[in-house]
Amino acid sequence: RFGEAGASAGTFVTSSESLCTAPPLSEAAPSFSLLGTQPATADSVLFSVSQDGGGTWSAPVPFVYFDPQALPVVASASPRFADNGGDAEVVISGGQFVPTGPDLLCSFRPARV
Repeated sequence: RFGEAGASAGTFVTSSESLCTAPPLSEAAPSFSLLGTQPATADSVLFSVSQDGGGTWSAPVPFVYFDPQALPVVASASPRFADNGGDAEVVISGGQFVPTGPDLLCSFRPARV
């Protein structure tokens, strides 16, 4: 079960893995589908699994929907410098970041002044 959407069929794979298909955000969280007049860029709903036809549900975990067309917004980076050897961990602050796993990339390139 994703948010407010009705239950969707799941598929058993192994004792430690099952498959479910996420419904559109507009079904899982109708109130989230619009933020003001703009479509939502990322919204969390709670996801649960039932093995008895919906009589009981697992503890919910967050599931995030995002707009793949929305670019992240970078407000700041800290630290803003590192020695020539590199290997400095940089914390990026901003918005519209989504948990895309290995698809999240950072680019460092020469600045044009």
